[in-house]
Amino acid sequence: MMGFSLYLICCLIQGDPASQSEIAEVDTLTTARAIRLLTPERASLGLPVRIEGVITFFDSGETVFLQDETGGSFYQGLKRDPRWRLGQRVRVTGRTSPGLYVPGIKATRAEVLGPGIPPEPITVTAETLASGRFHYQWVEMDGIGRSITATGENTSVLRMASGSHPVEILIDEAPPGETLNLVDARLKVLGLAAGYINDRRQLVGPHLKVSSYRDVIVLEPSPNPEELSRVSFDEFLRFAPNGRSDRRVKVEGVVLGQCPGGPLFVREKERGLLVESRQVDRFQPGDVVEVLGFPAMGTFRAYLADATLRRVGEQDPPAPRPSTTKNLLTGLHDADLVELEGELAASDTSVNEAVLTIQSDEATFRVRGVPGPLPPWPRGSRLAVRGICRIAGTTDQGYRVRPASFELWARSLEDIRVLQAPSWWTPQRLTAAVAALASAILAALVWVYLLRRRIREQTSIIRSQLAREIVLDERQRIAREVHDTLEQEMVGLALRLDAALSVADPRVSTILDSTRPLISRIQGELRSLVWDLREQAEGPHNLTAALEQTARELQAETTSTLQFQLKGVPWSLPGSVGHDLLRIARETIANALKHANPSTIKVELSYAPNHLTLSVQDDGQGFELNNPSLARPGHFGLIGIQERARKMGAGLQLKSKAGEGTLIEVRVGRTLGLPGDSLHDEP
Repeated sequence: MMGFSLYLICCLIQGDPASQSEIAEVDTLTTARAIRLLTPERASLGLPVRIEGVITFFDSGETVFLQDETGGSFYQGLKRDPRWRLGQRVRVTGRTSPGLYVPGIKATRAEVLGPGIPPEPITVTAETLASGRFHYQWVEMDGIGRSITATGENTSVLRMASGSHPVEILIDEAPPGETLNLVDARLKVLGLAAGYINDRRQLVGPHLKVSSYRDVIVLEPSPNPEELSRVSFDEFLRFAPNGRSDRRVKVEGVVLGQCPGGPLFVREKERGLLVESRQVDRFQPGDVVEVLGFPAMGTFRAYLADATLRRVGEQDPPAPRPSTTKNLLTGLHDADLVELEGELAASDTSVNEAVLTIQSDEATFRVRGVPGPLPPWPRGSRLAVRGICRIAGTTDQGYRVRPASFELWARSLEDIRVLQAPSWWTPQRLTAAVAALASAILAALVWVYLLRRRIREQTSIIRSQLAREIVLDERQRIAREVHDTLEQEMVGLALRLDAALSVADPRVSTILDSTRPLISRIQGELRSLVWDLREQAEGPHNLTAALEQTARELQAETTSTLQFQLKGVPWSLPGSVGHDLLRIARETIANALKHANPSTIKVELSYAPNHLTLSVQDDGQGFELNNPSLARPGHFGLIGIQERARKMGAGLQLKSKAGEGTLIEVRVGRTLGLPGDSLHDEP
């Protein structure tokens, strides 16, 4: 049978479905260990159970705990039978259930077999109890009694220090009388290892369940408090060659304050001390108290836990110690009543207590414990704050630990006084004012920059206009002088030649007659010069009208026919471009009349959407483009045309052959950027 049980356990651990199905049909679980080894998933299958064990504990509900030679378990599902007693041996029949933490039994029957032999308790500590290894088993634990608290009419909690952690002992009995003093006594407790379980089957609060104070055995009685010597606050938890004592100590001090539902603070000479107590008595500042408590280490300094206090006197409430943040960060006034000043940086009343953030010197700290709501103190208010200093954080420096931050626990709203209202110039308003001033300065700088640029532009325009006016006036003056002097003199010279021809002999007449065309050519050149000088610097306002006028003027001086044709819809041109096009047309027509002896000269001005084309074509004698005579000194017509086209960024084409006439074509882009200023012949 024993071998088959071992086989059963191995199959359950390995999770073989076929084996488990076979076992469920042919055998049952008969030991607590076999049930404890089940996974929650396997236990939820309801495997058959038939187990015998000794009852160790009754829960307040319908749960009964039992233990056999292999371990502890429990069963549920049956009403409490009056015949069941602690220590009785029972046989339980049922099926497995997953339980909250350890698998158990959903019982269908429980038979009382008679008195049983109590199981041998397993010795545990707080650490092994927290591991859950011995959950629901009968155990024993040694420790020092810390406190006893009634939790109901017939229930109480004994706190006992075992190892490094206090453990709660839940006892189904009212606290004992004064004759049974368990506090500060060395105890042995027999009970059921248990605890509170969360929704993930994790052990949260391990504790012991005990039926009666009879299971609490006093190994060493507590010392007589009257015989204990008072110790200084600085003597707690110091090095001792034989190890530190885990017993209570006795101190005496004056009460500084007590947080509602929290610790109490007392002062001895230059030191403050935090005292945690479960007493319901209230103490006021100035009460002199005797404290019996267990030393424990806090964030930075030791404190007394599970303490009992007795009022032994009364004096004036202690005055707070004036301090600074630098002084408090030494840790000398931890748990002491202090006072310091600072500016209110922030406040939070979203919780039951108000929390203030104070800026003082070079550090920021919080003030807690003030019941809300707070008065409407504005940020930046200068406050004087009284409160209990608590070191909130520490830092390691070599082998030493030093405070890194602190908090003040105000005892009431009266511990906070407003010394000075904040200046109207709050950081927010000052920031807004600086931002507005910076914006105004920036706008002024931008305006000055734009104004200076506008002034430079206007100055440049004025200078250009002034220069043009000066040039135009000078050109018109020269034109007047030429017209009124040189041109009139040439007219007079022509008249004298005409008069001389009428009286000269034939040989002189021949000379004078050949001189007459020269005079006419000089007069034409002078008129052309005057025309150029009087033309506006910005060019013709209407290029078409200017070309028509030029054709009419030149037609009057020749027998050749001049034809002008306009194509497309005219669009505006820069004045300088119109001037250059007009001069190219005049120069081309004049060259044709002077050198080509044409019968017809066609001038065409063609507007396209993206470019303008000016062409001048004659049917005269033409010439060869590679003729060296074109480059002779004094022949500047074609050179001037080429220079004007290059200045405009226009394309220039010249077609000519001897006896076939000449074509000069200039193309100007609407954006004044067409490539090409070459002078070449196209066949």
